[in-house]
Amino acid sequence: MTFKLLIVDDFFVERETVKELISASDLELEVAGEACDGREALAFIEREAPDFVLTDIEMPFMNGIEFAEALRRRHPEVDLIFFTYYEKFEYAKKSDRFECVFIYIEADCRRGTGKRLAAHHRRQEAPPLRDRRARPAGASLAGQHAFAGGTLCAQLVRGAGRRRREDRGAAALFSLSVPAGPYAVLAVELDDPGARLDEAPVAERELLLLRVSDIVTRALADRPDCLICKAEDLRWGVCLFGSQEEADAAAASDRAFAAAERIWQEASDAGFSLTIGIGSPISGLDRLAEGYRQAAQALSHKFRLGHGQLISADEVEPGGEAAERGGRLSQGMLDEVNRALLSGEAERFADRLLADGGLRGAHAVRGQCLGIVSCVQLLLSERNLDLAHSGAAPELQWERLLKLETIADIRQWLIAFLDASARWMEAQCEHKSGAVVREAKRLMEARYDEPLTVKAISDSLHYSPNYLNFVFKQETGQTILEHLTHVRIKAAQKLLRETAAKMYEISRMVGYGQETYFRSVFKQITGLTPKEYREKTRGPGSL
Repeated sequence: MTFKLLIVDDFFVERETVKELISASDLELEVAGEACDGREALAFIEREAPDFVLTDIEMPFMNGIEFAEALRRRHPEVDLIFFTYYEKFEYAKKSDRFECVFIYIEADCRRGTGKRLAAHHRRQEAPPLRDRRARPAGASLAGQHAFAGGTLCAQLVRGAGRRRREDRGAAALFSLSVPAGPYAVLAVELDDPGARLDEAPVAERELLLLRVSDIVTRALADRPDCLICKAEDLRWGVCLFGSQEEADAAAASDRAFAAAERIWQEASDAGFSLTIGIGSPISGLDRLAEGYRQAAQALSHKFRLGHGQLISADEVEPGGEAAERGGRLSQGMLDEVNRALLSGEAERFADRLLADGGLRGAHAVRGQCLGIVSCVQLLLSERNLDLAHSGAAPELQWERLLKLETIADIRQWLIAFLDASARWMEAQCEHKSGAVVREAKRLMEARYDEPLTVKAISDSLHYSPNYLNFVFKQETGQTILEHLTHVRIKAAQKLLRETAAKMYEISRMVGYGQETYFRSVFKQITGLTPKEYREKTRGPGSL
């Protein structure tokens, strides 16, 4: 007979791990469902009536203890199992009042766990059936050293190590022969060129991470003297113990490199790229977090070394990533970016900009590239354009820059960003230039009597003076001031023909404050003085 199990845990990876353990065992259990917290679990139990519930304690909305209280009130017939880490033992003991089992991970509790399971099930209504369920569940869940060992390893690399005797006693639970040290620590990171994983659906992403976890575990399957855990988002921690005969730093370092090579090769064969940081040998489990920090710091050199590397903390310069050198954006940089956009030389510009990027570190290079983004936005704003209106083309999403892992990735992104910006700017300018010129002409024809300047016109139309003048001349063959002058002289001709206004009055009416300057410009354009023009064209007529 197969019994139904509900798994309650707010962490997707842990739920998947439990499912894998059950699938690989000979238990007569079927995973009937999953829930992220107690509220979801109660709703599922109402619908499906599972035989067993395996639950974590610390969960959002309704934690395991609150869930157990509600479950015992509504469904006292369901077998409830808590699974928790040994440091939460006092908290877990609250579960005694719920007539349930709690499987906690402590060096001296393996036999006690089995006894608790058996005693709990003998209290049920059908002892033979309940014992049949309890025996394999207790043996399997309490005996899964890799699952529990990962929990212990995760606590230690996060700095939860306590006294050496207690840490080694906890490790003994996993049948590990732990010498006094030294130990070796690895930080294994899944490479993500182009930051593509952030765009993947959550389920697909988590399953991919499970595959990598399996690869790391499989690569070290014949080494019982190690602990493996998921330490950070795309990163795993590995602690290697070794044997009494290998209890020296050189042997620990050799073990670390050998293990790193095996993990790297296993991942490569499966089509994954991993970069592995190798920490310096450490003397005790209570220093595992320090060893992991060293290995993780070695990973930061992936920025200049590239993906798929084995990087030893002993072989890279300490503080290399801290050698930051920021750079202010100057007019010279703005001009360089403008030339790169207009000439199509983005690749040459990127190579020149990043020539010493590996020496400056990731933060400095990203900061400079963000400055380039600001330059592009400023140049676009002069054309009354905005990247926010670019339709979110992938190449123009500057936020991706913050997630790129190597200088090679950043170079590729910068070239694509500049090329895409240039294409988009050109397309927008071609579409808008005719409209821009028409707007400028209408404004000059309506306000020629005012003391207009190029800046005043460009401010009114929300363009930069340089851009407006460039577009206007490209479309008409004239500068803005040349066109404005012709508009004013044409208006003056009409006034001279059709009115008896005095010359100084006409001068002011067409935007010239000084009559002398008006006379000079008028003769330059028409070949006649205003007086000569009036005398020659009395009555209707035109130039």
